[in-house]
Amino acid sequence: MKTPVLALAIATAAFAGSSLYLWSQLREERARAAQVEDATRKLNERVAELEKARTPFSSQVVNGNGVIYGQVTQGSADAAPA
Repeated sequence: MKTPVLALAIATAAFAGSSLYLWSQLREERARAAQVEDATRKLNERVAELEKARTPFSSQVVNGNGVIYGQVTQGSADAAPA
């Protein structure tokens, strides 16, 4: 009768140890996931900024001589001539 109790105690200790280990791994993975989520959000904001900045230039076409054809926007009228 003593052997089954000892085996049960060892198994319980092993399961408790593995549970604690897995709990710490889960905490680390959640921290990494939060970092990735934050980085993804920042990158998506940056992409949106770049797309917004690209919009005025998307209607312009450059020919082989380096001349730009397209619409003149209000922002480009305020710019100093080159």
